[in-house]
Amino acid sequence: MERLELATRFRPIHIDTLILYPAPPERSEDYFYRPARSLDERSPHARAFFDSLLTAAGGDLSAAKTEETLLAEFQRAGIFVTECCECPVQDAAISDSGPFVRMAPSLLRRLQFSYKPKRILILSSELTPLIPLFRQAGLGENLLLRDGKPLDIPAFNDSASTFATDSRSVGNAFPRFRAEITAALSRFL
Repeated sequence: MERLELATRFRPIHIDTLILYPAPPERSEDYFYRPARSLDERSPHARAFFDSLLTAAGGDLSAAKTEETLLAEFQRAGIFVTECCECPVQDAAISDSGPFVRMAPSLLRRLQFSYKPKRILILSSELTPLIPLFRQAGLGENLLLRDGKPLDIPAFNDSASTFATDSRSVGNAFPRFRAEITAALSRFL
């Protein structure tokens, strides 16, 4: 329930770009819309993901701003981050697209009748099977893809660093991701 309240609080009235990823993290402290009180409250992967998205959207992390302020700026930019499933998925299931395909009808309804985004940026190759479903639903022109495929989140797709706790290994995995997100968003921001 807390996740829904936080997402609703930071949801833009008009969503320009919807960023879609597989599932929320298991730890509530790692949820994107949960403002951390300190830099070390989020896990290294969640911190890198949060910082990458905010930076790509033009957020200034070097300024002395709270995460709540940064999330409000992200909201004003018309960007919203959401998941295919509303509940965390076990680690083994993340590599299986089955749960996400089963959730597609519900997700498509949310996209078409609630979110109504101008653009959809899909993160994670596990969501590739959803692309034809989005196209069938008339959302194909809204998709922001790289060479017809979703961008990959290192935390979900880099098996060497998926469960790493060393912030250096996480930091090395995210610069390319950040650059790709920035390139995708910069065409429209």
